[in-house]
Formats: sequence, structure tokens, C-alpha cells
Amino acid sequence: DRDPQSSKPQVLYTRTWSKVVPEKSDLKASAAVSTGATLPVCTNGFVDLCEHILEGLGTLGGAVDNDGRPSLNVSPTYGQLELISAQIEMCDTLVDFGYYTENRDAIEVNFDQVQGLFAAVFNIVDTRGFKCYPSKRREALMLIALRSEALKLLIRMLNLRANYRISVMLDSWEHFFQTLQTAPLQPLSQVQAQPSFMMSFSVDTSADADTFALMTTYTAYLADRFAPFKDQFLTCVNRCFHNNIISSPELRADSYNPGEFNSDPIITSMINLMGFHDTQLTGQACALMMRHMAQRTRVTEDLKLVQVLVTPEAVKVYHETEYAIKVLTALKKHLSADRKEAYEEADILLKRLTTYISLAPDNLSEIVSQNQKIMLNRELDEPVVDLLRLNLERDLTKRAACTDESEVDADPPLNTQRRDLFQSCYDFLLMFCKGNASAQAKLFPLIGVFQDHVGIEKLNVADTICEIVRDNPRL
Repeated sequence: DRDPQSSKPQVLYTRTWSKVVPEKSDLKASAAVSTGATLPVCTNGFVDLCEHILEGLGTLGGAVDNDGRPSLNVSPTYGQLELISAQIEMCDTLVDFGYYTENRDAIEVNFDQVQGLFAAVFNIVDTRGFKCYPSKRREALMLIALRSEALKLLIRMLNLRANYRISVMLDSWEHFFQTLQTAPLQPLSQVQAQPSFMMSFSVDTSADADTFALMTTYTAYLADRFAPFKDQFLTCVNRCFHNNIISSPELRADSYNPGEFNSDPIITSMINLMGFHDTQLTGQACALMMRHMAQRTRVTEDLKLVQVLVTPEAVKVYHETEYAIKVLTALKKHLSADRKEAYEEADILLKRLTTYISLAPDNLSEIVSQNQKIMLNRELDEPVVDLLRLNLERDLTKRAACTDESEVDADPPLNTQRRDLFQSCYDFLLMFCKGNASAQAKLFPLIGVFQDHVGIEKLNVADTICEIVRDNPRL
């Protein structure tokens, strides 16, 4: 398959309120995408490839333990490890592109294949019942590297679980909100002559008795206010923490009960991996173990990052961002073939997106920040940067004719329409990271890619690079 693919956000932090109808968009369906540049493509959604990889990982290349069960704990061969490593790499790519799950942001997403995949990949790092020790044998070093890649894939799948829990929480809150609107309750400040209710969140419960009594009052108020939703709360909590989401019942990876670490399969396996005395493997095992133990804390941290769009204008920008990702990804093959209509369509789309994140009398700073966050969470920058990886050759004849290097001027590009497209990309990226520390941090590692275009005539890359580090001393 040669069709360009786009990565899907592991955790989508921008969501739309289900009741909001977006503003009507005047964007027309892409004409350049549907014509020309014929490439061999997969027509069945890689269903057979996903099943083949899942089946292959389940057998671990034929490696078995003393009881004949698939395992890498009893002298796997180098060839078996190479095969599994290739399967892990392909599997990681498929998960990144959004395969193995359909509608991963929906409340009724099907995780059947992910559960099978999680069990198969976990079996690679499962060392329960076996003594782990360091070794310099070629197969042992290869096995450590393989287990390191498997842990990375497991963490990526944990992000699928985090994404699902956000969907469950948002669905529950929509029900709470709808009920609250029909039967609103008076705030505490109108019920009792107490300090501001919001102040209670900063009160130290270990303080004097009067303060503790005050906190008890606030707690009772909260219990009373949310009493009508008790069943919904319990249902939400059960769906998030008491049901199997991506894990099989045997592994119990989707729930953790404090104090049960001695019998927890995840924790036992991760602690065993530290016996190999490999720094990278130990760090990844610790990260996965802490992620497993702090599942509820992770949910509260994720919820702080969630952006819920409740206005038609914002939902319109969100849908146009999704459309732009799809079109810009598909246009790349046409741009490689230097099709004029592809350049025109990409340029129009990039300039339209740039206006959403540019200050204007009718586009205030709050709206700009909101739109920047929509595009960042949806990872619109990635297909734009991918366009900048197209080859743009320079005309070096002027440089060759110049005897004094200090007088060397910018090199004319051999492809002016590609140069103009690159300028639209850099204009977008400049506004994308302007005053946004998160966007700056994401683009900072790519400065080396951008520097390759410095010195091309009529291509302003420097302003974008400056904006990436502006007012951000940490970078």
C-alpha cells in the first residue's frame, strides 16, 4: 500500500458537546484528491494484515516454555526474536494510524482486537515464575531490546484506555448537565452564611477543629447536590475502573486495588524485568508500573487538559481541522507529482486555517488560543510538517560563480510553486505556535528540518524559527 496515512492522536483532548450543531462550512470537497496520481492502495482497511499480525504475535514465532505454552523465557532463537520485533514494529504503526479500533473516540468503541493484542504483547514481557538476570549473549541482548519495544507499545495501548475513559466521563457529564438545567440547586453561598464555596478546595483538613467542621459542611453540601446522580456516578466509575477495557480478565490491567501489588500480574512482571539490570528497560517498566498503580490520578490529570467545544463556531473549526488533516495527507502524493491543482488546493486550505489562528477585530485572542488548542490536540501540525519534507532543490549556479562567500545571496529554488507552498506552511506554523508554549515545545525538535530551507530565495523560515523559541527560556 502506497497511500499516505495520518497518525491519530493517542489521547484526544478536544471534544465536542453532542448537542452543538456546527456552523455551516463553505469548504468544498477536494477535487485534486480524487483524480490522478494512481497508487496501489489497500481496499479492505488492512483487516487481513491486522489479523495476521495478531495471530503471529500470539504464537511468539514458535517460542515456547517447558510446558509448551508460547513464551520467551526459555531460550528463544535469534530468528524468532527478529520475527517478533518486526511484528511489533508493524503493529505499532497500525495502532498509530488508528487500526485495531474503529471510532476510538466513541462511547461504544469495540476493543475486542485490542484486548487480544494487549494479551499477546504482554506475554512478551511476562516473566512471572522465571528468574531474570543480566547476560551478554546475543539472544539475551536482542530479547531486552524487544521487550523495551513491547513496553512502548503497551503504553500506547494504555493511551487508548485513557482516551476511552475521557469519552465515558464526558458522556456522563452531559447527562448530569442536562438534569441540572431542569432542576437547578441553589449554591451553598445562598444556603448558608459561609465563605465562598470555591475556597474550600484550598482548605487544609489537618487544621483546627473549626476548619475541619467547615470542610464537613462543604462535603455534606456536595453529597446533597450530587445525590440525584448517585447511580450515574457509580455507573461511570464502574465503566472506567471495574470493567475490562483493553485487558483480559486474567491480567486485570484496567483496575488496581491498593495493597494487592503482590498478586497483581502487571506489577509482578514489571518488577521482575528490573532483574535484567538494563537502564532503559527498567525505566520503561517503572513507568508502566506507576501508570498502572495511578490510574485514577491519571484520569483526573487528563480531565484537566480536556477542551470541550460548546459553540457552533468552535465545532466548525474542529471539523475543518479534521478535514484539513485528511486532505493535506492525501494531497502529498499529488504534490510529489507536481500537479498544479494540488498546489492551489493545499495553499488555499493552509491560508484559511491560518486566518483562524491570526488576531483580527472579529477574531479575539481568546478565540485564537482556543483554535490553536483545537489544532494542537488534533495534531494538524504533523501533516503540515510532512509537506515540508518534500524535496526542494536549489539553483546553486549563483553561489558557484561567487568568489567571496560573504557576498553569497539566497539560492533561487528550482521549483517555485513548491517554494510558495512551503511559505504558506511556515506562515501557518508561525501563527500556530505564537504565544503557545505547548505548540512551541512540539515544534522545537523540528528546527533542524526547518533550517534546511534557510537561504532559499523568497522563503522566510527565520521568523517561524524565532517564534518557536520566543519568550520561552525553558526551550
